[in-house]
Amino acid sequence: MTTDIRMPSVSANEDRVLLAQWLCDSGTKVRRGDTICTVETTKATVEVEAEADGYVHHMAAAGTKVPTGDVIGMLTETAQAPSPAADVSPVDRTGPQESPINAPAGRKWTRKAEIVARRAGLEIEEIYRRLGGRTLTEADIRAAIDTGAAAPVSSDTDRSKPASPPAPVKERPAGTRPIPAPAMRDLMDDANPDARPQRLLLLGGGAGAGAMTVDILAGSRRQRAVGILDNNPDVHGNAVGGVPILGSCDLAEQLWRDGMCDAVILLITKDRYERAELFGKLSARGVPFANVIDPSTEIKGGVRMGTGNLIMGRGYISTGVRIGDNNFFGSLTCIEHHSSVGSHCTFGPRTTTSGAVSIGDRVKTGMSVSVEPYLSIGDDALVASGCMITTDIPGGSVVKAQTGHVIRPRDAAA
Repeated sequence: MTTDIRMPSVSANEDRVLLAQWLCDSGTKVRRGDTICTVETTKATVEVEAEADGYVHHMAAAGTKVPTGDVIGMLTETAQAPSPAADVSPVDRTGPQESPINAPAGRKWTRKAEIVARRAGLEIEEIYRRLGGRTLTEADIRAAIDTGAAAPVSSDTDRSKPASPPAPVKERPAGTRPIPAPAMRDLMDDANPDARPQRLLLLGGGAGAGAMTVDILAGSRRQRAVGILDNNPDVHGNAVGGVPILGSCDLAEQLWRDGMCDAVILLITKDRYERAELFGKLSARGVPFANVIDPSTEIKGGVRMGTGNLIMGRGYISTGVRIGDNNFFGSLTCIEHHSSVGSHCTFGPRTTTSGAVSIGDRVKTGMSVSVEPYLSIGDDALVASGCMITTDIPGGSVVKAQTGHVIRPRDAAA
């Protein structure tokens, strides 16, 4: 008998969940109720338990983002791997990964191809009609994007009706993307560009972080939000606080080169590896990043800070703190004196360190995490909400708070 291990639905707002870590090797024998892996959403870390006795077999790699309900592993009665064996790729911590892209028999396109098409706002059915007869891959979709051989997804499309023949498409040079029409000339700012506030493009701002950042910038005389880019095609064409959502994040470099913005800021908090990858790619191409700091946050003397950092309301950065690049600090985050923070980290609301704490790169904390003085947290560590850190945390570790501890037995008679 074989039992599927499926990705749980952790949050109603997220249909893809990160498989953070397998806690046992493939082929390990476990008992019902044993914790076999941890999964991660924007604000929570959840342990997945075995539903039966058996041998665990990995069907998705740690570090992959998997749709809720999809199979990530199997439990079998014997140590022999299920057939056919899963195509599990190794962990790659340099950027966001997807679940295995081999399409099931009879499917017209791979899951990765569908994701790329959706993010680009394209109609994958039309691409299949043009290239029919074989399973579409990610490379097919990207080639269709580069040549313009696809139509945008329309909310009015009735998928139950036969598709009409595709209209002729005017080809664009390879590698280009459709971009919004140029902004109109500003009669005040363009006449005095030296006094103009820094114009910022917000990347990943179609969700909650976008609203908070737009609110911060609305009260600033030094910075201004001029546009938002988000990879969710469902929000394109809308606005956040009057700031238009112009398209997907791959437009950032072109819009900057066209002079629409002076710098960009990343608002992605769900996946720190995607955050690090996008920052590295744009920085390598010369796109500048800005620091955005809520005016209610207190920055003390002697603080050294890189670029691309976003610090939300009522934070506290104490004397002598060193901060790298591209970090997100949730509301009420406190980094005490002479501590250091690496790059590409995300800290949930009310994360607090004491003095002289050292935090590495790509570290993520949940809400209300506290760290005692002189401790270190290694690269790629994940600390769940509510943890009190009292010892050094090695790199790549997952730390979970103890729950359900009985302090004093209840009087049965009472």
